[in-house]
Amino acid sequence: MPMLSVVLAFFLLPLGSWAPADTASAPPQAKQAFPKKAGIYAMTPQGPVELTVSGERSKEKQAIGLKTYYSSDSFDRIPTADSVRSFFVSLMDWTPKSLYLVVGRDALTNSLDKYQRFAGRPVPRGVVAIEVLSSDFESPEFILRAIRKLAPAGVADADLEVYIVLELKSAAGLNDRAYPIRIAVPKG
Repeated sequence: MPMLSVVLAFFLLPLGSWAPADTASAPPQAKQAFPKKAGIYAMTPQGPVELTVSGERSKEKQAIGLKTYYSSDSFDRIPTADSVRSFFVSLMDWTPKSLYLVVGRDALTNSLDKYQRFAGRPVPRGVVAIEVLSSDFESPEFILRAIRKLAPAGVADADLEVYIVLELKSAAGLNDRAYPIRIAVPKG
């Protein structure tokens, strides 16, 4: 019986371990370090930023529009970053629903009026972990054009509050949740 287990172990080895490493032709790449702790994160050039402030989308049929409700003190606790590379979600039963940019606190609560949607795509990074990528994040020019389109006339870039929002949908039937991060206006 020990011989059988040795033979099985040989056949079950991954084929990749037998392939020669071609390190000369491939440039070294910095490996993305994902957080080990469950949660929602904005992946920034400086590292992961945990998004702990969320707004809950109203599902009331009588409501005019679908407003997002935040606690009164949450606006000052929204984290900031220069830019965002992607989002990382490591929570059971929550999946990405929408990814968009808004300008101003009023737009956070009523984002269906004025927003710029990003083309995002979820990529599995573990059993319950998903990274949300968007090629739009790689273009500061695209983000700057979106900000200028959404910004009130006559307001200087330095006075704008710009947010990228990741909206998540619950598989358990809970209200959708929006997780904002405030970003800097790209130079342009």
